[in-house]
Amino acid sequence: MHRLTRILSIAAVLVGAVIAVGCGLSGQVREAAQQQQIQNDLKVLYFAYVNHIDSHGKGPASWDELLQFSSKSGEDTQSLVRVRDAGYQVKWGVKMSDATEGTAEFVLAQPSGSGPKLMLDGAIRQ
Repeated sequence: MHRLTRILSIAAVLVGAVIAVGCGLSGQVREAAQQQQIQNDLKVLYFAYVNHIDSHGKGPASWDELLQFSSKSGEDTQSLVRVRDAGYQVKWGVKMSDATEGTAEFVLAQPSGSGPKLMLDGAIRQ
């Protein structure tokens, strides 16, 4: 009986350790998934913004205008809402000619804190 109690105690410690490690990893997995989601959402923002430029000669003036345009075009507005709700600052009303330093150097959207930035050429930079 004493041996069984010892085995169960060891098993309980091992299960606890596995759970503790698993919880730490799940946080890392969750963080990686969130980073991937915002990058995908930024790509959707890029395509919606460029589609607006193609249709109107310049970027939209606000989130409301972009969401309305995207909705009418049948595009994914949920991604745009997530970017907006994440606090991203967007340069509204941009024309391609405004990117005098080149589209690869022109920041189209960036978070108010840290996080990936969306460039006017569609690249995402950390």
